[in-house]
Amino acid sequence: MRRAVRKKSTGDGGFIAFVFHPKFWPNVEALQPDRVVYFAYDVLSLSPGRDEIQAEWERQLVERADLIVTYSANMLDYMPARAAEIGKEMPTGVNFAHFVDAQQFLCPADLADIPSPRVGYAGHIDQKLDFVGMVDVVRNSPDMNFVFVGEAAPGNRW
Repeated sequence: MRRAVRKKSTGDGGFIAFVFHPKFWPNVEALQPDRVVYFAYDVLSLSPGRDEIQAEWERQLVERADLIVTYSANMLDYMPARAAEIGKEMPTGVNFAHFVDAQQFLCPADLADIPSPRVGYAGHIDQKLDFVGMVDVVRNSPDMNFVFVGEAAPGNRW
């Protein structure tokens, strides 16, 4: 921590704290940076095990932040109100040219029996996923096969 505080006085652009989780709020307070960027990589308010302390730290972080960056604009809807004022969307992207020739990729053995076309999801399977919306998409896409890969949250009935 002292090393970071010393760096504050040596730079000419000020000291910027780049924070990706509210659990670092106590560090932000201690460091007293000139600017704070909060990279909200997930909708943490919907995460299992979230408690009041984490919610309060996120509220304080959003209040102190100079910029909030998210993967999608609707993530800001789940954050304290000020997030919408200072939040910016940084959508993820893909280099489609890299995937044009899908034949170059070998299919994993455990997926080989699932007919194409396949739609895949890889990630944590919990209440942050819109299960009702996914069921609607699946029902309206009878020609597609959906594959979900990831750890299912405890108590998840899907």
